[in-house]
Amino acid sequence: MADDDRGDFKPPYLPFATLWNFVGELAAHPLPPAIDRSLMGTKSGSDQVNIMATLRTFGMIDDDRKVQPAFVDFAVADETARKKYLRVLVEKYYADALAVSSQNGTEQQLHECFRDTYGIDGADTRRKAVTFFLHAARRADIPLSPHFPSTRPGSGSPGQRRKSPKKRASNGGNSGSSSGNAAERGETTLPPKSEYETSVQLQTGGTMSLTVNVNPLNLRGEDRKFFYEVVDMLADYAERHQINQTDGDTDKNGPSEEGPSGQPSEDGGGVT
Repeated sequence: MADDDRGDFKPPYLPFATLWNFVGELAAHPLPPAIDRSLMGTKSGSDQVNIMATLRTFGMIDDDRKVQPAFVDFAVADETARKKYLRVLVEKYYADALAVSSQNGTEQQLHECFRDTYGIDGADTRRKAVTFFLHAARRADIPLSPHFPSTRPGSGSPGQRRKSPKKRASNGGNSGSSSGNAAERGETTLPPKSEYETSVQLQTGGTMSLTVNVNPLNLRGEDRKFFYEVVDMLADYAERHQINQTDGDTDKNGPSEEGPSGQPSEDGGGVT
């Protein structure tokens, strides 16, 4: 890997569409002098952290979050020109991965490149980073090895938990009576399965994860304050150390951005 102004490149592993759509949203208005989380009110805490880290990784903002000229050119360009800027970024930061592609390398060889060249040891994190690269390269119309995983249209949201269909009660067709009277009968109901999970990589190695099985919108008072304090602590830690954060990823079945479906989705227009 040549030593140039790429510095210590850390490949992003958020959904590519999350970044692409955020840039498109910013382009609809005059760019501010700096990027901060107040511009991302509709996005999750982990998406906010990942977007900031990715912009910093690609040199679009500096350590003080100030917008750099490269970001101005990228954001204000029309769709065609933006794809050309994206191609420059991919060719600059992913030169080693593209070298594997130029030799008609395999999916395994691509993963080995991300492990050995970019230092991504975790299999799941590496899968996401590879997926981001595949979507970015194809969005930029860069030809890739025929042996690399294909992409297809989809939501572009990686590994989000899919809810199982609710079981119908078999009490004479009256599905609401048994559950509605459970508390009155003194029965203990099981807590719902986890719907939200976020993790952060620690500087000394390992991962710290937060898993919750409540709807944050239902929290009140002290519980709500405590919940968001913990979430903000994780997000702030990840942002300070410029670490990409995982959010709700429970899929282990290959390089997919759509979860259990197996193949990475092609991040099209609106997603995540």
